[in-house]
Amino acid sequence: MIITNRIPNELRSQCMVLISLERLYLMKKSKNIQKSIVNW
Repeated sequence: MIITNRIPNELRSQCMVLISLERLYLMKKSKNIQKSIVNW
């Protein structure tokens, strides 16, 4: 928590955006993998 307080708000928001994008990407990827398994 102390470390995140040192980080400027802009950087933190950018990190949050990156994390959310990564999660979305991983979710899509996993869905695609599930589809491919079902098709297989």
